[in-house]
Amino acid sequence: MKKLNLYGGALLLLAFLYSGYVLHHVALSHAAENPVRISTRANHIYLLLIILLNLLAYRINFHGRIKRLEALARSALFLSGLCAAVGFFMQISRTGAMHNVMSPTAVVLAFLSVVLFLLDGWRIK
Repeated sequence: MKKLNLYGGALLLLAFLYSGYVLHHVALSHAAENPVRISTRANHIYLLLIILLNLLAYRINFHGRIKRLEALARSALFLSGLCAAVGFFMQISRTGAMHNVMSPTAVVLAFLSVVLFLLDGWRIK
């Protein structure tokens, strides 16, 4: 289950790099409005934060007796990365769209995952 965070984080890192390319070269040409530009960049940074959390989660060992808690925490963290990536590309594809449901979902899933990691009483290898 730990490898989900490692390989998922690496895959999401590729998505982050591609999204940076899209952000720099393609997107935001239609976003003359400052709030749209700021929101899009914020979603890009959310993606980076969740990638770093996934890579950090790979280094954390669960030593609790509840393996389902580990599976839930690791899956929620990976899903938060997927939600952040999908939310970013959904916002880019819509012209000037400010409403994005996926990015807040990604942040909530990442927060939930971190809480579950902390509840287990983690230790780093």
